[in-house]
Amino acid sequence: MGSPYRTCEIEILGSDTIKIANGGWQDKYAFSSGNEKLVLIKWDFLKNEPGFRFVLVDVNNGKIQEGSRIEGFVNTLSISGKRISFNKFLFNRRKSVMGEGLCCHTDEVYEFS
Repeated sequence: MGSPYRTCEIEILGSDTIKIANGGWQDKYAFSSGNEKLVLIKWDFLKNEPGFRFVLVDVNNGKIQEGSRIEGFVNTLSISGKRISFNKFLFNRRKSVMGEGLCCHTDEVYEFS
């Protein structure tokens, strides 16, 4: 059946100041309301456990900030300033073993400093 979480290549057209690596990206992104910030999702698997990092791009000057690793997969995201609101899925082995269900779609916030 395949995973509902896909990988993609990203190509940024119309800017020679934004430089990002090829490969390893999730197919979701968000722009701030004024289109001055772009947030991308970079895969970060650790010992076969899913995870990701937010990559914040200042569209005006090409400055890139990479956030810390977060476990799970992103379902939805939005950005306001440097604050990212997102919903993620994370399989919780402990809860699954205890019979509490596979769990977990959670809403969270990540903020760049």
